Amino acid sequence: PLNAARSFVEPVTQGGISCLHPGTQVRMADWSVKALRDIQVGDRVMGVHTDGSYEPAPVTRTFDNGIVPMYLTKFRKAGDKVAALLSTTCHKMLLSVDGGNPAILPVGTEGDSVDSCQTTGPAGFPDRQIRMQHFRRISQEYIGDMQSLDIEIDNDSHLFLLANGLVVSNSKHGAGIGGKRW
Repeated sequence: PLNAARSFVEPVTQGGISCLHPGTQVRMADWSVKALRDIQVGDRVMGVHTDGSYEPAPVTRTFDNGIVPMYLTKFRKAGDKVAALLSTTCHKMLLSVDGGNPAILPVGTEGDSVDSCQTTGPAGFPDRQIRMQHFRRISQEYIGDMQSLDIEIDNDSHLFLLANGLVVSNSKHGAGIGGKRW
């Protein structure tokens, strides 16, 4: 009953459904990679704090948000490399806008210069700090209406690491049907 009430009330208060494509590759606590569609409650992902530190964080809920408009957002990395994210435009991630400090903002945030905060792996970071680098958003295009999934993690910043190094947020979720296995 609680999940049914949430699925009716929370989308109204959320202001938009934040979700990712089911194939999104998530960095797990042991640094392996798992597709979002394969993650279950109790799994541990690599949580990230806004100060750049990281630690394993348990998945507390999963969400199937149905079919929603998805956008492919690309960020230019060093050289010609590109990190991509297939999500809704209201999905939150760690971004820097117009040279400002990193903040948790929607992927579709407007600005002359929108940069992702990207991280690198554990090698060379024994103090559990991730060096944050900024990579310029170079494009964002509508791909189509697709299935969308989400997770909630137990982490104070609600941020977690993707396999491509992008840092995204999904906790304190308000849409979809919590706890439903996709």
